[in-house]
Amino acid sequence: SKYFLNDIQNPTGYNKTQQTGGSWLMSSAYLANGYGAVPEEEMPFENNENTINIEEIKNKTIATQICDTMAYPGYSTLGENEKAAVISAIKQNVQNYGSVFAEVHGDINTDGEQSCYNQDTSAKYCKDTTSHTVDHAVSIIGWDDDYSVDNFAGSSKPKSNGAWIVRNSWGEDFGDRGLMYVSYEDANISSSGMYGIVKALDTTNYDNAYLYDELRIIWTITNGI
Repeated sequence: SKYFLNDIQNPTGYNKTQQTGGSWLMSSAYLANGYGAVPEEEMPFENNENTINIEEIKNKTIATQICDTMAYPGYSTLGENEKAAVISAIKQNVQNYGSVFAEVHGDINTDGEQSCYNQDTSAKYCKDTTSHTVDHAVSIIGWDDDYSVDNFAGSSKPKSNGAWIVRNSWGEDFGDRGLMYVSYEDANISSSGMYGIVKALDTTNYDNAYLYDELRIIWTITNGI
């Protein structure tokens, strides 16, 4: 964020205010340029969107720095071989390096024909992006190729078995202890780009970043396929 308490501005922050969202590119830029992340004990999470004093983000220990990321294209319109290659590459990223950023439709309304979430099984499948638009970010932490189509809502089932195991940010009271199962065929997760971190350090290995644009050109994303 650029704007803090008492109208003080952060010269190296994105032109954003609280409650206006962000993106993978913004967060990866902060993680790549040496401004974050910081340890939880130095800046504990607070469940609010209050404007804070800029002093609260200064002089923190930098806990990690991103060096390399991978971008995986949406695969919904690809041929079967290309689709299988993308899914396989995402699985390899999860297995070798950790979770992968993905986008879904956040509404979990379970009523009516438009329902795309089965609360009983924590299974999600949206069949189109017109009535179910992308509006929420999650982390893919695993997969189950045999996850049955019968687990999805009766009014909205995919054609084939298989689901990404996804960690949500709504706490362990949501879904299956904070997890949900999103079909490989979900219209949003299969059509949006996904991103993974493939190399990171436990600390920064330089004292200064001599760049004109501190927030954008410091990171480089390469296509993972």
